[in-house]
Amino acid sequence: MMFVSVLGLVFAVPEIVHGYWIHDDQLVILAWLTLALSATAVVSIVLIRTGHPTAGVYAWSFASCLPMSLIPLVAVGFVPSMLVLAAVNILVVALFVSPRRTVFVIPCVIVCTAISSYLEYRIAWQRLQVTGLFVFVPLLVNVIGVLVVVALVRVFGDVLLRALEITEDYVQQLETATKEELKYIATHDSLTGLPNRLLLNDRFQLARARARRSNQFFGVLIIDLDNFKTVNDTMGHSAGDELLKRVAVRFQQSVRECDTVSRLGGDEFVVLLEDLSAGGDSRIVAERISRMLAPPIDIGHREIHVTASIGIGVFPSDGEDIEALLKNADVALYEAKEQGRNTYRFFSKELGANAVEKMETIAGLRTALERGEMALYYQPMIDLTSGKLSGMEALLRWRRAGGEIVSPMKFIPAAEESGLIIPIGTWVLAEACRQVMEWKKAGFDAAPIAVNLSVRQVRHAALVETIVGVLEETGADPAMIELEITESTAMQDIENTTEKLRKLRDLGFKIVIDDFGSGYSSLLRLSTLPISALKIDRFFIQNIGDDPNIAAIVMAVVSMAHHMNLQVIAEGIETANQLDYLKSLQWNQQDGKALLCDRGQGFFFARPIPAEQVQSTISKLLDTTGS
Repeated sequence: MMFVSVLGLVFAVPEIVHGYWIHDDQLVILAWLTLALSATAVVSIVLIRTGHPTAGVYAWSFASCLPMSLIPLVAVGFVPSMLVLAAVNILVVALFVSPRRTVFVIPCVIVCTAISSYLEYRIAWQRLQVTGLFVFVPLLVNVIGVLVVVALVRVFGDVLLRALEITEDYVQQLETATKEELKYIATHDSLTGLPNRLLLNDRFQLARARARRSNQFFGVLIIDLDNFKTVNDTMGHSAGDELLKRVAVRFQQSVRECDTVSRLGGDEFVVLLEDLSAGGDSRIVAERISRMLAPPIDIGHREIHVTASIGIGVFPSDGEDIEALLKNADVALYEAKEQGRNTYRFFSKELGANAVEKMETIAGLRTALERGEMALYYQPMIDLTSGKLSGMEALLRWRRAGGEIVSPMKFIPAAEESGLIIPIGTWVLAEACRQVMEWKKAGFDAAPIAVNLSVRQVRHAALVETIVGVLEETGADPAMIELEITESTAMQDIENTTEKLRKLRDLGFKIVIDDFGSGYSSLLRLSTLPISALKIDRFFIQNIGDDPNIAAIVMAVVSMAHHMNLQVIAEGIETANQLDYLKSLQWNQQDGKALLCDRGQGFFFARPIPAEQVQSTISKLLDTTGS
């Protein structure tokens, strides 16, 4: 409305000038009228918006009556007729109508304006022969019209006001409902209807205040559904959403009314437990949640079994603000996942220290390659029949700038978890390929070099393309490289893993299953993998001479491997007794007996050594073995 009024002001001024220029009285009158109406409208809007509604209504009444001054304008001029007419209208409205009821006068006065305009057209513009008293005709029409309107408003004003109040109440209810709806949307999860992080933070502030007053505890549980991604991948996101809604209901049924269940996003939920007499009471709810999740959930005519890992933080020992509690509960959640999932763990200072150490390790790993802190060490593999070198395994070592050596047991899991194992693993393969080519040029045959592939590398969509790129960069022959994957890695996503391994085999690589016997592989699936060798887990080798059951397992495994035309590598040979025992295990072939284990590696032969020491160490080793 303000925009239209201002626009009227902008266009009225040039039209007034134009009308005077061409001597068009009609155009001048209409332009002045537009200017007056627009200016009055602007004033009234400003008055209403600045907290003066009554004055604004009067201004509107004045504006609506301006067209009635057209006829007096012809006879006595614009300004006098406008002032007289405005004074009469304002006086009538002020005397007979209360400010609240003036809103009903405006539309009725507009009708009077239309009648007066018609009379003006008939009398003035068509120049009809009338008496000199014609100048008072529009004024009388205006006054009578306004008085009639005032009378009607006074008679029916209460009814109209009541209708207006009902309308206003309805509008206010709509506005209130809209505000409540917007508030709900802002504080609740759109999928499950649970409180979101914003409302959880408010509930936390209240719970903390109550806990401090009553000297009690409250707990924060972070819940993460185990293997939820599998549901999304196999059944679709709609099924995953339905599962989240069903699980949310079970979580709410597991807690009291005073507790809060919220969803932070994805499959991560947070439970705020109030009024705990002891921090350990959170265990009761964690166990109840696990029991509530036990019955299968039917989605799309399929039963889904759901488990959850839970991390628990307790106020005030594990943090006095929500960020600290959530962070520490998340540390405990990670520990629960590390312990096999479907369990719960409480936060402890030890877990906190481990988490900090892991963060520092990950931070160091990000720059370790750039700083040249990573290096490959090589451990020889010996042919147990001939005693000759039959390859080496490339093992990653990390020496910090200050000289500290970081254990692989420490940094490899951190690299795996953070995803840094992808670039690190690519560097390891490239460095091993570069080194084997350098040895080949020097006339030293150390092939094949075994390189480990992590589970993240195997899962990576560009695994084959990355390895091909390394070959092109280094010029290495795939036949000089063995790729080792663990038994558990081979069994994950078996179809995709098998397809990738077949592509690598077709390129010329040999595939070896590492740590065989430590996982839960299916022999049927194992038979479908394009592998060339099995490396027996070091646990069996280290106990082979002490436990006849372990010896029986080893004999069964290697016998099976040979019947599948697979080589067998014994890992972790540390003593002469272990070597002798392995050499005593033989099996019958058509051309005589052969050792069950084809190759061996371990500290008994040599520890992992840097590349520059390999040739001299191997020479001494072969001299010792007489090969």
